[in-house]
Amino acid sequence: PVVTARGIVGSVTEVGLNWCKATTILEYTSSVGVYCERSGALGLCEGTYELRERSLCRISYLDENADVRIGDRFVTSGLGSVFPMGLAVGEVRALYPDSYGRGLIAEIAPLADFTDLSRVMVITGFQSDAKNLTDGTASDSSETKHSETEAAE
Repeated sequence: PVVTARGIVGSVTEVGLNWCKATTILEYTSSVGVYCERSGALGLCEGTYELRERSLCRISYLDENADVRIGDRFVTSGLGSVFPMGLAVGEVRALYPDSYGRGLIAEIAPLADFTDLSRVMVITGFQSDAKNLTDGTASDSSETKHSETEAAE
């Protein structure tokens, strides 16, 4: 995972001896398991072509009765083993029914400032209790190892 002090940026997709490339959460190839801090509603944060131009992404696979509101903050769920549980992702800006299913779609504004990525941190390892997230017994006690780096222009 690649993060800033404010929230996640994306994940490392290519590495070299002294460099790496990352794909941001705004990209259509990106997906991150997330949950609503207030209600616990689970979803999948995905980038889209249309939303990327406005520096937004969407949360899909929300239940049609999910307790999600404008302004709610979503964090990483830790499910999927790429991101540890509890990293800030973004805040809900819009909600609407999923036209292809029975659920909801939430448009979110990432908390990381994608216009100023001069310093990022790469998390190189973590242990997480996210496996219990779906039954409500998980705690946000992920342990992480990281390295700080200057972002390339």
